[in-house]
Amino acid sequence: MRSRIGFSLGIGALTGALLLPVDTQAGQLAQVTPDNSAPAPVAEPAPAAKPAPQSAPASPPAAAPAPAPILAPAPAPAPAPKPAPIFAPAPPPKPFVLPPDLAFARFIGLIRGHLLAGDALVKERDWTDAYPNFMYPTEEIYGVIRDELHTYHTRDFDDELVELADTVKARNLRQYPKAWERVVDKLAAADAGLKIRQPNWPRFAVNAAVEVLKTAPDEYDDAVVGNRIARPAGYQTARGFIFEADRMFESVAPDLEQGNTVALADIREGFAQLKQAFAAVSAPAQPPIDNATLLGIVSRIESAAGKLI
Repeated sequence: MRSRIGFSLGIGALTGALLLPVDTQAGQLAQVTPDNSAPAPVAEPAPAAKPAPQSAPASPPAAAPAPAPILAPAPAPAPAPKPAPIFAPAPPPKPFVLPPDLAFARFIGLIRGHLLAGDALVKERDWTDAYPNFMYPTEEIYGVIRDELHTYHTRDFDDELVELADTVKARNLRQYPKAWERVVDKLAAADAGLKIRQPNWPRFAVNAAVEVLKTAPDEYDDAVVGNRIARPAGYQTARGFIFEADRMFESVAPDLEQGNTVALADIREGFAQLKQAFAAVSAPAQPPIDNATLLGIVSRIESAAGKLI
């Protein structure tokens, strides 16, 4: 019986405990626990939570960045440099102008050079090639010196030039010598007018001869195309100028022999080389000399002549 009552009481007490709040249940259970059972351990209170360690005082918030200063507006960019002005092209250099007397003597020498070239062809009865050489003085030179003739006590001789050219055109061998002499006489008068104005005629004549000679390379260069003589008249004109320059030089050479004999010999050697290259009266098929060599010889003659004048 006791054990059943005790069991019943235990069941009833357990049942009632289940119906009480948790706190009440804990108290009642303690009261009904038999003496021979160990008391229910009293749960120790949970240790108080340790306060969180205090961190170092927070640094004050960083100051807000100062507002950017209001700058003055940037200066306007410097204007681009002005383009260099476009100048008109420089005028071509002025051609070297000879003194009046020397220029006139040069033109007289060029007329003689053309006539010498034509005369050599007439002597070979090459009337066709000869004729243009007699026309060049009238077409290219005479008009330039017409107004200067009176300065040198020379009468007009354009009629004589035309008459000579017409004689060659007509192939009139009988009239040719007379027409030739009339022109030669007028040219001699021009020489006489020049001599009056020159205190040192030999030196002046050498200078004029050099100026005539310096025109030959241009005429020759115009004649040569590749490795052939394409323009025979250019060859003939160059030949005439070379032979006339040599004649002018030799006409006064005796008066210069007491001077610089070395320079005199250099001039004669140069002319000998040129006359050998241009020995043929009619233009050959191939160039007898290249223009660079021709220019070199002319330059040496000019340099040697400079030691005489």
